[in-house]
Amino acid sequence: MEYGRYDNQVVLRLDKGDEIIACITDLFQREGLQAATVQGIGYTDNMRIRIYDRDRDTFLFQTVTDPMEITSLTGNVVMADNGLYPHLHVMAAGPDLKVIGGHLSSCVIALTGELVLTLLPGKVRREAAGDEKIGLMRFEP
Repeated sequence: MEYGRYDNQVVLRLDKGDEIIACITDLFQREGLQAATVQGIGYTDNMRIRIYDRDRDTFLFQTVTDPMEITSLTGNVVMADNGLYPHLHVMAAGPDLKVIGGHLSSCVIALTGELVLTLLPGKVRREAAGDEKIGLMRFEP
């Protein structure tokens, strides 16, 4: 991973073998970041995604090991009680051009990845939402 920081944005280049969430976590620790939005693209052949099945109150996971073009990576990264909370959604297209997507659990870059983080000026936290398995954003001045 290499990156440049420009005012309120950080541009990352991920290389073969880099894992997206690990790189974002490393960046936050190195730069002392608190909150950011994320946009990105790239290429992978090792991705784990999930969706929340509200009716069954559980997450459904899928691991994809086919070559996939990451057509959209978007979300935010904020702090939570137990540390950094990356909330990322991904859409990726395979060789058949069919797109799959969901919450990104992990993704290893196979060729290259390009991410842009826009730093948020305030404090945003993610907190548990009662009995739900999701967290809600809380805003601090």
